[in-house]
Amino acid sequence: MDNLSSHKSKNVEEAINARGAKLIFSPPYSPELSPIEYYWAKMKKYLKKKCAKTRDELDNAIKEACEFIDHSDISGWFRHCGYCI
Repeated sequence: MDNLSSHKSKNVEEAINARGAKLIFSPPYSPELSPIEYYWAKMKKYLKKKCAKTRDELDNAIKEACEFIDHSDISGWFRHCGYCI
């Protein structure tokens, strides 16, 4: 798990332990272990190609980008980061 302070709370630890899982934190500043970093990289690449000039164009481009990123992308990013899904 990343090192966000709320992830280090006693409640989170207890909830994870109650499920029989082991809580392991990733090293500090390790974006290569965070699937969301890959999501944002693909999102930004898509938006850069769209070159939205107005707020409406940007809103539409963001919606398209969200649809462009699919379940297989997300599953792949989690596997790449070493998460068992």
